Amino acid sequence: MPSKSCAIIGCDTKYNDKTTLRHRFPKDQAIFDIWVKRSGNNKLLNKPLDLVYKSSVICDKHFEQNCRSPGFKKLVHNSVPTLNLPGMTEEIASTKNSSIIQIADEL
Repeated sequence: MPSKSCAIIGCDTKYNDKTTLRHRFPKDQAIFDIWVKRSGNNKLLNKPLDLVYKSSVICDKHFEQNCRSPGFKKLVHNSVPTLNLPGMTEEIASTKNSSIIQIADEL
């Protein structure tokens, strides 16, 4: 069971927050790597994907509205965190890096 605390460094979503949604790290390696990098959490850098998937989450505070699947509590496929990230202003995060990554079919 994953932790209820957000993996983003500096995030205030902790175990006792019962209202904020949490999202497991993706199983797609390319998107997973982006989530880990943007988390600013060095403890996740050398952990394998399956271990991070099982133990860590990122809360809803780090995803734009267009990342949320309408009517569901899950994220749109290939969504990446862009809001409230350590060392990155929201303007830079949302303009230089899309909140939903398009993966080329050739990959």
